[in-house]
Amino acid sequence: MSTVEKERDYFSRMQQGDKCAFEYFFKTYVDMLYAYAMGFCRDQDVAEDLVQEAFVRFWTMREKLSYSESIYGYLQRTVRNICINQKVRERVEEKYRQAVLHSDEDEFCWENCGGSCWKRLTDCRRNVGKCLFLVAWKG
Repeated sequence: MSTVEKERDYFSRMQQGDKCAFEYFFKTYVDMLYAYAMGFCRDQDVAEDLVQEAFVRFWTMREKLSYSESIYGYLQRTVRNICINQKVRERVEEKYRQAVLHSDEDEFCWENCGGSCWKRLTDCRRNVGKCLFLVAWKG
């Protein structure tokens, strides 16, 4: 059986909910996708999160996806798009943070919490992704 035929078979099985078939794709591509993600973000934790989110989307969208000749290509595009979206989101968050820091209003002052509030928000966002992956994986 050729690699393309093997992937097509695993893909078909994954679409029907076979977690072993999903695991095949995960084990086959996780390291390559991690290296690819590191090229974008140069942060190990962020790269792991990007790859994890790509696999979560792959699993949750499996019934809607159609097989292409390159599952790796699909996953690679997903990692890239997630990274781009994250960069855009970070810029928006930073602009908002700067606006709040420099506003005259005293409703909430980021400086008074020493940045710990911002760190908690960032950590929370990362943990939500991990929880979603576990929920998707365990069904």
